[in-house]
Amino acid sequence: MEPEKRVIVGVTLTQLMYTIFMVISDGTIIFATPLNPILFGFTALYFSILNIKKRGMTLLMLILGFLSIISSPLFFEILLSGEQLNNFYSTPLPDLVSLSFALTILIFAGLVIYKQASLVSRILMMSFIIVFAGLQVSNNIHLLVFPYFLSLISSQLDKQLKPFHMLWILLFIFEFMGAINQILH
Repeated sequence: MEPEKRVIVGVTLTQLMYTIFMVISDGTIIFATPLNPILFGFTALYFSILNIKKRGMTLLMLILGFLSIISSPLFFEILLSGEQLNNFYSTPLPDLVSLSFALTILIFAGLVIYKQASLVSRILMMSFIIVFAGLQVSNNIHLLVFPYFLSLISSQLDKQLKPFHMLWILLFIFEFMGAINQILH
């Protein structure tokens, strides 16, 4: 198994093990969704290191990974005290970081469309871009599982930009876990 696939499987299994332990100890299903942006960020950074020769994609994944990590509220909760955290969230910086992450995802999707040969895959990824952008603009980010499902199918039908296409799998898994958390709690 390729190292990239091992990372995706490892991160997913770690999340599932956490959930199983939460069910056993508390009797409730809880996914560790606050960790998702940090896990995705480190996974994207790891993919960049493994594929350093693919310079353009490596740079994009470095940016995506960095933005994912710093878009996590947990990241700043670790770094800042309570008062500093309140002051930080009163600034526009968290929104700018989230917007930058979303724009980087759209750039990634655009590169996938550019590289894909299959018309069906291109249509699915274009649908992802439209629905993703619409949900971001309308602030319905709790529904992002649907466009990520489109990107997952598109990237698996036409596996261009290997191995970076596997990051769509992880994005979908994380959004799916978040959607289940919202439904259950």
